[in-house]
Amino acid sequence: MMKQMRKLSKDSQGFTLVELMIVVAIIGILAAVAIPQYQNFTKKSKSSEAKVMLDSIITAQAAYYAEQDKVTTDLVNDLGDPAQGATYYTYTCAGAAAATTCTATPNAAGTAAGLTSNWVITYDGATSDKTTTYPAQGW
Repeated sequence: MMKQMRKLSKDSQGFTLVELMIVVAIIGILAAVAIPQYQNFTKKSKSSEAKVMLDSIITAQAAYYAEQDKVTTDLVNDLGDPAQGATYYTYTCAGAAAATTCTATPNAAGTAAGLTSNWVITYDGATSDKTTTYPAQGW
């Protein structure tokens, strides 16, 4: 009776190699699906910097236009650098008189993070119209 109990408990201990390989395969499949999704999510969250900063710049441009009756391309001196603290993009504005086009271009950190597309906002101070162009990698 005692031999049977020892044999029974000895046979039922641990996992077989096949069971462990099945678990490893399942974890591998889940990782293969989850990692690209996570990378897309982080890329999208990093690209949201451009949207927020460009909206900030256009808001500052609207205030500047209301006071000066023109837009500016000197973000640092005339607008107090609304893009201060930007991590993944470089911001520029071009235009004259009432209209300006502001662009967010991925910098070295943005390129290393996988960001490739520019974001563009065009603002016409005379009509207060704003046109936004979001890249495919954005939303």
